[in-house]
Amino acid sequence: MELLVHNLLSLAFAVVAMSILMRTSAVLVPSLDRVAPKYLKLVTSSGSSPL
Repeated sequence: MELLVHNLLSLAFAVVAMSILMRTSAVLVPSLDRVAPKYLKLVTSSGSSPL
């Protein structure tokens, strides 16, 4: 019985973690689309300067 309760709690925890991860990634991906071009431009422009 304890094993069943433990498995159910683990399953519930996994479902909650997955839903949080999916919501977080759904929020982050559009913001990354806006930030990535600016970051790439910054990296390529500063990386081309000689030392």
